[in-house]
Amino acid sequence: MVMEILLVSGIFIVGYVLITLESRTGVNKAAVSILMAFLCWIVVLAEHIGRDQSALAQLDTSLVGIAQIVFFLLGAMAIVETIDAHNGFLVISRLLRTGNRQLLLWLVAGLTFLMSSVLDNVTTTIVMVTLLRKVLPDRQDRFTFAGMIVIAANAGGAWTPIGDVTTSMLWIGGQVSALGLIAKVGLPSIVALVIPLVWVSRGLRSAQPAAPCPGALETTATPGSGVVLGIGLGALLLTPVLKATIDLPPYIGTLAGLSVLWAYTDLFRPDEERYQVPTVLRRIDQASLFFFIGILLAVGALESTGILARLATAAVQAFRSPEYTMPLFGIVSALVDNVPLTATAMGMFDLTLYPTDAPLWLLAAFCVGTGGSMLIIGSAVLVWSAIEPYDRFVWFLEVFPAIAAAILLWATYRRFRLSTLAYVLILIHAVILMVGGHWTYARVPWFNWLRDTFDLARNYYDRVGHFAQGFIPAIVAREILLRTSPLRPGKWLAVIVVAMCLAISAGYELLEWGVAVTTDGSATDFRATQGDEWDTQWDMCLAAFGA
Repeated sequence: MVMEILLVSGIFIVGYVLITLESRTGVNKAAVSILMAFLCWIVVLAEHIGRDQSALAQLDTSLVGIAQIVFFLLGAMAIVETIDAHNGFLVISRLLRTGNRQLLLWLVAGLTFLMSSVLDNVTTTIVMVTLLRKVLPDRQDRFTFAGMIVIAANAGGAWTPIGDVTTSMLWIGGQVSALGLIAKVGLPSIVALVIPLVWVSRGLRSAQPAAPCPGALETTATPGSGVVLGIGLGALLLTPVLKATIDLPPYIGTLAGLSVLWAYTDLFRPDEERYQVPTVLRRIDQASLFFFIGILLAVGALESTGILARLATAAVQAFRSPEYTMPLFGIVSALVDNVPLTATAMGMFDLTLYPTDAPLWLLAAFCVGTGGSMLIIGSAVLVWSAIEPYDRFVWFLEVFPAIAAAILLWATYRRFRLSTLAYVLILIHAVILMVGGHWTYARVPWFNWLRDTFDLARNYYDRVGHFAQGFIPAIVAREILLRTSPLRPGKWLAVIVVAMCLAISAGYELLEWGVAVTTDGSATDFRATQGDEWDTQWDMCLAAFGA
């Protein structure tokens, strides 16, 4: 049993790494996922050979759930491709006629948000970026708008059961209902869009008109494209309604909608092959479907070994509540594909313990769905950290520097923009502060689990924070000095940067001491010494090492 778990887990981890490195290896992730699933199930079936048929029964059960998801996606993708073949999305371009860049950004983001709630994120992003080429001649503006489109598509796909493959998986699996998802995740998704939208729109040059390219908005929509768009979107919107009212499986709804579109194109466009559904089916991203099949089969193999149930038990023990694992899943989804993460979460937590529309599943839909947008994670973590922190005063002391930095960066964004790397590192540092502020540095559950598991002397989360206190300000200080001073790369620049970081760290230690003295020791959690008399020296040492 132990060997089975180790082998299947090892195969899954290696396969996952290869999927992440697809752009470097050149091997399509669909091929890797299918091979990974094959090897995982070979190990599982070999473990049960000659003993029982439970592994085959589990494989059959997994296959039923996978088939429902794949058939649903197949129908939805075919509908979207049929609309696109008829240039149905060009109707949207008529809504983008404005000469104000800021207004155009809000229109583009709003349309992306609404479209992504019905279509999948990738299709919505491609459609909107294609339209951008028609309405924005400036290449730099297109990059800015494209980034906002990605954020809007992520946020828009998180609050409806048909907006993203991850929410569709949760919906079809029974983890969420359509009404519950819309009612409880809708507002957070809007907030996740508005926060970065306000930030980005502030930096646009609103005074300069966003004149479209000559002839760009001249529509080339084919006859009947509006009807095709209406039938397609109507079918997609009707699917969750039928599921909620008569419990019709979603894949039947999308396939029925596809059949109506198919009949329409056969009747009214019989002589034009490129508009026919059989031709459209060749354009479907079949590799993605095979990727989903492979990943879901591999996760099914993991689930059959019991490792996912053990991970769920460990998560419950490590955190005050399993809901706290979902922000972590969201952060990870910024780096890796969210489909296997969602499948893993579905396998870890039992529906009998966490029923439909439980906070765990709603958080999973939001965090994993929007995890690709790091700015959204920052705002989401801030809101989460402010909800029932361990000590409100300590939370304020820890989070205030992050809020002050955000205000400063916002105020100087037009006059002095930092590099993307600097902004990402500052965001990571802010997340570290907000997590520490929520639980206090001595009580962060993940590091309590590490302490108890490896018999460590203390909770070491504060060490992570102080290392970041040296490393991240060093990167930012170096960039600022290179741009504003006569210093050039070399030893003097390094010495000055390290000295600045040590000064910041020393000032922070004095602040901790001052707060502890002036509050008569009531803010000892802010110092987080945990009984270590050399804690200050360790903090300074780690900051120096990070710098």
